[in-house]
Amino acid sequence: MQDNEKSLEEIYSSVSPDEIPWNREEPPKALVDFLNSDKISPCEALDLGCGLGHYSRYLATKGFDVIGIDISPSAIVMARKLSSDEGHGHHDDAGGECAFIIGDIAGSGSIPEDMKERFGFVLEWCVMHHVSPGHREDYVGNVYAMLAKGGKYLSVSFHEDDAVFPGTGKSRISRLGTRLYLSSESEIRELFEPFFIINRLKIIEIPGTTLPHQAILASMEKQ
Repeated sequence: MQDNEKSLEEIYSSVSPDEIPWNREEPPKALVDFLNSDKISPCEALDLGCGLGHYSRYLATKGFDVIGIDISPSAIVMARKLSSDEGHGHHDDAGGECAFIIGDIAGSGSIPEDMKERFGFVLEWCVMHHVSPGHREDYVGNVYAMLAKGGKYLSVSFHEDDAVFPGTGKSRISRLGTRLYLSSESEIRELFEPFFIINRLKIIEIPGTTLPHQAILASMEKQ
């Protein structure tokens, strides 16, 4: 890690949530459209790189029982507090349940038995570009192991042509100091196609702090 690079834990433990650009409470349009168009029934869902858990709690309001996982202990502490404050820590008539755990979803260690083939829906919103190329196969293997057969998976990550970040090439440093690895559509297809049926793969715009980002949306299901 270079001197100007920061880990996600350094960000969450030292930066106000209002200053973290990806910390957005409003559910993204692409996620809302995905849930509507693919007609996913409420099930157990996994929110990868959940941060403060905003999208986990949104899924819970739709009846999903959600586990949010993040590598940052500080993010999980805040997610648990927000979930408790909003009443998503238990089943009720308003929706599903939320739980938050600390974990490295790109690690090469074995997946706990109680997490294998468990989830009917896995959400990865803007996480892939935080996973270095050398760990991406482990990441995909972990997702595959946790998703139930026929389960749906939505991945959205920055495209290599995104012009918001300074510099050129696939590897960039964000304004807050995190290292990003941008992808092409062909790279995403090559990475996921051996394991998943890719239903949609396209470039979309997602909100940014100043300008929209170019991102790759991949809608998939486990073979």
